[in-house]
Amino acid sequence: MKKSLILALGTIFDIMLFPTLIELGNLKLRIYMCKVKAYQVVGDMTAEKSSDAYPMMDLCDECVGSYETLSVESPMGKTCESCGCEDNTAELEDRKTELEGQIEEIHAELESDESNTELEEQLEDLQQELNDIEEQLAN
Repeated sequence: MKKSLILALGTIFDIMLFPTLIELGNLKLRIYMCKVKAYQVVGDMTAEKSSDAYPMMDLCDECVGSYETLSVESPMGKTCESCGCEDNTAELEDRKTELEGQIEEIHAELESDESNTELEEQLEDLQQELNDIEEQLAN
C-alpha cells in the first residue's frame, strides 16, 4: 500500500493503515482506524518513582510497537499519547450500521428493478466500504 493523504477525525496524517474510502461529491477522503488501549510501558529506569519507571500510556496499535510493554488495560482516554490519533472505533461501528441499512435498501430496490446498473455500482461501492470497516474493526 502506498502512502496517501488521509483524514482522521479532522487531522491530516501521512501514514499507512487500513483505509475506508468516503466520497463527498468530487472529494474523496480515507478514514483510518485508530484503536487506543492503555499500556504499562518501560520508562525511565533511573527514576525514583515507579510511575516514572513504569508509566501507563494510552497508545494506538501503530505506536505501541515503539515501546516495551508490560501489560495492557482499558484505555484511560481516547487519544494516543504518542501520535495524537483519537480512538474512532465507535464512529466506525456507527458507519458500519449505516452502511448495512443502505445495502439492505438497495437490495430491496434491485428486486423490483434488476437491470439498474447505477444501483448495482452503488451497492458494490457500499459493500467495499463495509468490508474495509469490518476488516479494520477485526484487527
